[in-house]
Amino acid sequence: PLNRARTMAPMMSGFAAGTALGPAVGGLLADKVGVNATFYLVGGIYLVLTAINKISLTETKMVPESEISFPWQQGNQAERKRMRRKRKKLKEIDGGEQKDEGVMTSM
Repeated sequence: PLNRARTMAPMMSGFAAGTALGPAVGGLLADKVGVNATFYLVGGIYLVLTAINKISLTETKMVPESEISFPWQQGNQAERKRMRRKRKKLKEIDGGEQKDEGVMTSM
């Protein structure tokens, strides 16, 4: 998290270079060897890169979505707990009936 910019910079530079140079290189390659050969070459490169990534990259720890908590959500969780307590208290006061005053509904 602290070196996120340093980690993302080479990837974003690669995306920008691919977007800028890809059509030109693809066009030159298609003129030299043909469209079909270019397609198979690029597809083969992708398959090789997929195999390399599968071998060299390890899976990160999978965390259930319900357990994910980001720092900016901490206040929201406390607010939700407070609202639940408030609703429970209102339910007790109203005798189990909660009024929906001020709630806009669409028909």
